[in-house]
Amino acid sequence: MEKYAYLLENKFIKIALVGLSIYFIFRLGKSFGEFLYYVTH
Repeated sequence: MEKYAYLLENKFIKIALVGLSIYFIFRLGKSFGEFLYYVTH
């Protein structure tokens, strides 16, 4: 039972990390896109 709880916790941490990664990539991409738009227009 403890092993199952550990796996569940590990899965949650992985999901949280993936979510954060996507969020940061999205934020960086958006600001970079705005910067490129500003430079090219």
